[in-house]
Amino acid sequence: MHHIHPLVSLYNTAQSSNHRYPVILSGNEDWCLNTVNIILKLLGHDQVLSVDINIENIQNTTSPHATEFLGFEYRHVVFNMRQDFSADAFGAISGTVVGGGFMILLTPPLEQ
Repeated sequence: MHHIHPLVSLYNTAQSSNHRYPVILSGNEDWCLNTVNIILKLLGHDQVLSVDINIENIQNTTSPHATEFLGFEYRHVVFNMRQDFSADAFGAISGTVVGGGFMILLTPPLEQ
């Protein structure tokens, strides 16, 4: 779990500066899902939205429904960019992350 500790420091910085930060998790699907679950366990599951990936105990949606979330606010958003990426959905959802929050992006291994 040592790879998560720098995120705690970044989260504290985000909170104190009221800035939003991207967090890129690049790797195979199982590793990304396991890592995002560890992160959410540390940071909390409240006010979290996931897009194009089902994560237990948080609100889930899909890219075609992204515009339905305009005007909402989330502490963290998990956005699955592993397949069928929608720039329109990404733009709509990225505006829902509040200051001090993370936009967690799940990507394939960077070599791909």
